[in-house]
This record gives sequence, structure tokens and C-alpha cells, in this order.
Amino acid sequence: MSEIEATSTGPAPIKADKVETWFNYKIIQLANRMVRVVAPSYAQFGFGAIEWRIITMAKHYDSITAGQIRKVLGMDKGSMSRAIAGLKQGGWITLEASPTDGRSSLLLLTEKGREAYDTIAPRALARQAEMLSGVTPEEYDQLTELVDRILRQAERMLEQDRTR
Repeated sequence: MSEIEATSTGPAPIKADKVETWFNYKIIQLANRMVRVVAPSYAQFGFGAIEWRIITMAKHYDSITAGQIRKVLGMDKGSMSRAIAGLKQGGWITLEASPTDGRSSLLLLTEKGREAYDTIAPRALARQAEMLSGVTPEEYDQLTELVDRILRQAERMLEQDRTR
């Protein structure tokens, strides 16, 4: 059984021959299951996960561009463009020229988009809460802090890669 040695500040050694123990594998499994658990909440509106994420971001940020959403969520440009086009065509969002960047457009929810959000969000959050029901509030806080820390480290690594 081969093991990848962790650094002195890193986690315990990772068993390279057991993909189920890799952190990224577990996170991908969790993310995919979360999407499947929450999907029934937004599927009735014809939204997929990407559309729901865009609607949610547009609701929670008054002035947000597609580029900003892509950066926050780590989405690719093509999927994002197709989803935005579909949301716009469906009357869920409108695009308004950004006052600070002529190349960007702000994504704004229409009344129809706000109503959809107001219907979907409580259902989606209830499904999420049910999924997390085996976790105490303290464990949830700890988990989110750990994930935030890992996200910050990943962002530092990506920034280093961009500057090389």
C-alpha cells in the first residue's frame, strides 16, 4: 500500500491507492449529492444547478456580473453564458450595462425571477437542513471554517500558478 507523505503542516498521509480517501473525491461526492438533494426544489421551474446558482447570486448581490459569479463559483465561461442566455430568454433575469465596466453587464432578477427565488429558496434550504440534520451547530461551524480555510489556500495556490 503506497502512501503519499504529507508535509509537516499537512494532514495525515493519504493512501494513494484508495481514491475514496482523497479529499477532492469526497468533496466532489458531497457536492454532487447536494445538487441531487436540492434539485427537486428548483427543477419545477426548469432550472438546472447552474441556473439556480445564478439566480441565487443575483438575488443576494444587487450588482453582480457574470464574471463575478464565475469567479465566486468557479464556473466555466461557456456553461455560464448558456445558462444566462436561457435565464434571459425565459424572463428570469435582465442584463444591464455595468456603470464601471463597459464590457460587463449586471445580472438583475426580474419580478418573475424574484418570485421563483422566493418559492425555491425555502424548499432548497429545508432540503439542505435535512441533509445536515446529523451535524450539530458546533460541528457545522467547524466544518464551514475548515472549508473556508481550504478555499483560501486553494485561491493562494491558484494565484501563485497565475504569476508563474
